Amino acid sequence: MAMAHELEAQHEEEEGEIVGETRVGEDAPKRKREGEENTPRRKKKKQRKRVEQGKGNAQDYVDVYGPDARAAIELRHDGEALRVLDLQGLLLWVLGDGMSPKWAFVRNKPLVRRVVMVMASGLDMGLIERKKHLMERTMEVLGKPLPFAAVASTANTTATIGSLLSVQRKRKQKEQLVKINREARPPLPPTHYTMSPAELKDNNYPIPILLEDQTLACPEGYVATQPAGKLAPGSPGAPAYAMLSLDCEMCYTKNGLELTRVTVLDENHKEVYDQFVQPEDPILDYNTKYSGITAETLNGVTKTLHEVQLDFLRIVALETILVGHSLENDLCQLRVIHPNVVDTSLLYPHPRGPPFKPGLRFLTEKFLGRKIQEETHCSAQDANAAMELALLKFQNGPTFGEIKQEGEPLLELLARLGHTSSLVDRRHILHKFASGNANAIVCGSDDDVVAKLKQEASNGNATFIWGHLNGLSEFYNQRMKERQFVAHHGGSLLEHCTTPENLAKRFEEEEKTIDSILVTIDRRIAEIYDHVEPNTLVMVTSGHGNTAMVKKMMEERHKRKQGVFDLPGWTDWCEELLTQSVNEAKRGLCFVSMKQ
Repeated sequence: MAMAHELEAQHEEEEGEIVGETRVGEDAPKRKREGEENTPRRKKKKQRKRVEQGKGNAQDYVDVYGPDARAAIELRHDGEALRVLDLQGLLLWVLGDGMSPKWAFVRNKPLVRRVVMVMASGLDMGLIERKKHLMERTMEVLGKPLPFAAVASTANTTATIGSLLSVQRKRKQKEQLVKINREARPPLPPTHYTMSPAELKDNNYPIPILLEDQTLACPEGYVATQPAGKLAPGSPGAPAYAMLSLDCEMCYTKNGLELTRVTVLDENHKEVYDQFVQPEDPILDYNTKYSGITAETLNGVTKTLHEVQLDFLRIVALETILVGHSLENDLCQLRVIHPNVVDTSLLYPHPRGPPFKPGLRFLTEKFLGRKIQEETHCSAQDANAAMELALLKFQNGPTFGEIKQEGEPLLELLARLGHTSSLVDRRHILHKFASGNANAIVCGSDDDVVAKLKQEASNGNATFIWGHLNGLSEFYNQRMKERQFVAHHGGSLLEHCTTPENLAKRFEEEEKTIDSILVTIDRRIAEIYDHVEPNTLVMVTSGHGNTAMVKKMMEERHKRKQGVFDLPGWTDWCEELLTQSVNEAKRGLCFVSMKQ
């Protein structure tokens, strides 16, 4: 009995709490437990429990595991090509809005400080498999590449970036956006819709060339529009026309397509200039179905291209806005360089998105309610339709005529979640995709991208950083433009790049250039990785392979099957090569790693 009382007394002593010199009795256990809530030991225990349950914040993980606590990623890839949604799912899950993806698991997720996504456009799995020795540093820090399904085998870089930086909306959000778009009618001037220099280049508009002395000049045979005060003799001292529409018709000679008619209309759809042109070389195909030109049409016509150029420069000043549909073709045939262009094929996006463009006939019937080009083409009719479509767009605002987007800008979604983003890219990409509270960091080259991305990744406050390396895709695009230039001068693209003999010659030359580009890409990716902070999720994706090659080959197939310019037929070997190019272009890749 005495022992029982002794144990009871001991228990009361343990349960009691000493305040100063006074022992508190009966209510002490409750107050003790309340007091312990803020003790370091109790706090640590709660933090550990939250961490074990995956509910802790970054500070909990640091307190439990110490200042060197690290996040880690485990890839559970089953071999199937990842899609855009997979990369977005991982990004959004890490930054707090989404579900855990099946193909990847992030340990200690709250420790992830930021996500850096780099697009190295043009890379494909086949290329890396053949030349992995040139990407050793990248694979050393990022691991093996995972297959990534391109949006399309003909998708250009801008379209791929758009898919990566746009996420699917919930139904309610879609309905709200449609309502906003329907009500939005910002009164923007026509200059808002003119193409940027980068857009002109991307869409194959004629642009000046850079000489060895670093000055700009027109390519041989080309002329450039001049400021209003420096127009050709016989023109007014100020621009007579703020805006004009242009359309041209072409026929085939031994040099390919050549100019045979030029039509210019003003904003009121009145004719300003309409002239038939006699090509220097004999016409082999009047292309009547698409030009409306016949032998009788040009009977007695003596006007030359040079004379038409002079007339054009008297009418169109540098400041004049030229409106037309896919005007790059018209200006190339006119051999005129002009910077202020509104292209209706870009004002109204194609339902399938870039690189596809809607036809003028389709747009005219849909938005103007009439049919054109039913039996043949007429430059005056086409120029009139283009001007009407442009004026309709100006009147109704930028969202008019655009496809109802299923996706929400990723940057706006991140901004709603409290995250700041930084985009490090070319000006035309930033102009198109920078939104919300994103920092738009303009770059002019891949070296510039690397330098600014390194700075942003190591010192900036953004939790999502985007960068774009386009050296390889630019090489592919330039190579196709050079071959297209050859094709315009009477040859054929496939005669120069897709016959077995010429392909072998090209292959050896281009492999050396591609090797050099890959070495540079490898160095740049490694530099970026070295400068990001620990606990940064790094994702590098190519988006797509050599889509420029696929697009040109598809154009060539169409020309050959149509019998344009007496080109040789499309053979089984050509089709096999096209199929191979399509499959390679669709086999993109991505690297995913957590910086330790």
